[in-house]
Amino acid sequence: MLPHKVNYIVKGQIQLIESVQQEQDIWNQIKIHNGEGLIAKRNSSLWESGKRTIHWIKIKNWRIVSVIVTSFDLENNYFSGAIYIDNQLTDIVNFKHGLSEEQFQTLSTFFKTKGEKFSNTTWTLPPSICVDIACIDFDGKKLREPRFHSFRFDLSPEEINWRHFQRQIHPIPEHIQVTHPDKPVWPKMGLQKEDFLLYLEECAPYLLPFLQNRLLTAIRYPHGVPGESFYQKNAPDYTPSFVERKQEDGINYILCNEIDTLLWLGNQLALEFHIPFQTVDTTCPTEIVFDLDPPSVDEFSLAIEAAIRMKAIFDQFQLQSFIKTSGGKGLQVYIPLPKNEFTYEETRIFTEFICKFLVEQEPNLFTLERMKKKRGKKLYLDYVQHWEGKTIIAPYSTRGNELGCVATPLYWDEVKEGLHPQQFTIPKAIERLKSLGNPFINFFDVGEKQNFRDVLTALKELTK
Repeated sequence: MLPHKVNYIVKGQIQLIESVQQEQDIWNQIKIHNGEGLIAKRNSSLWESGKRTIHWIKIKNWRIVSVIVTSFDLENNYFSGAIYIDNQLTDIVNFKHGLSEEQFQTLSTFFKTKGEKFSNTTWTLPPSICVDIACIDFDGKKLREPRFHSFRFDLSPEEINWRHFQRQIHPIPEHIQVTHPDKPVWPKMGLQKEDFLLYLEECAPYLLPFLQNRLLTAIRYPHGVPGESFYQKNAPDYTPSFVERKQEDGINYILCNEIDTLLWLGNQLALEFHIPFQTVDTTCPTEIVFDLDPPSVDEFSLAIEAAIRMKAIFDQFQLQSFIKTSGGKGLQVYIPLPKNEFTYEETRIFTEFICKFLVEQEPNLFTLERMKKKRGKKLYLDYVQHWEGKTIIAPYSTRGNELGCVATPLYWDEVKEGLHPQQFTIPKAIERLKSLGNPFINFFDVGEKQNFRDVLTALKELTK
């Protein structure tokens, strides 16, 4: 059966597309999500087979980026544009469309008279001329559908670098005010506030599903890392109207359901997003989470060992599990569940059994001792944390440590010797999503089909 709404995370399958009558509403969403544009049609238009029609049009969401014009090729009349990446000029566009005849003649003549002839048809110039290019996106190598927009005599070539380009190709929605974008947030990693906001933009499709309709506890670092931090549950008085809120137990919680809320929180330097195990419309946990907490990052191998042993048990129970780094020194193992089907008391039967079983199997490696000073060098298996009102770091949330580590979903075959939490920093998390995809892509679908009832029934019989 086809889904009723488009799932933007899933690629390559046929999906129904919703139609919208209010142009401004959909255009606002396109701008917020940096979409390519919209397809519009006349209400009165009819289907005409095999015929191109003027009743359907594309309205593109042009983004304006600045480049340095580096060369001109007389053979095809194209100019090349570049930006500085790691202090090296890198071509990202070839363009000629959008130039008026006068602009084309002026620019080409300048290359022929002032440039260096590189071949029979090509001239180059040292970095000097800056222009703005309109495009609809960047594919990782070249701008898509580039058109000349304007000359930028106010810019110097040194300003046109990768960071400047990223902010232009991923603009922040106009209704979100960004303060001090160059503020150092993770100085040890050279990451500024605008780098953090870019991370949130790129990770929003993967992070937001886990924040959806959950009472948010954020940890803010107003001066960056390391530095003072504080927990924020209550929405402050200056919270903008577009941010959804939910009153619960006397606390006015933020619901981070949309990307503009996420970016607003990012501007407030909310670096950590902690969420409960249930949504606002459920009374039961939507997942079981085991927090594998070694005494320090030096004993991370204990977390790997515990995770592998857990996976073997879950496979025997025919339960599908997922795993992520905590962004700190440990790992966290998830079993998604159907909504509103199992209580916390019932899931406790399962979590307690698993943790006690592992401790019985390897008492020299694992412990249930809650007091840190009594654990020694053993890994703490925390099943008490999985309860109503408790929280866990959300998948793809950053952490307030000096390396800018991310609570990163993993594939199970990655969980082996050599794995280390410091491999999963902000830049690496983005690279993984682009190259490896999202290990939690079918998390919620698995939860709705998870056959936990049979396992729970068997354990209840065992514990009678």
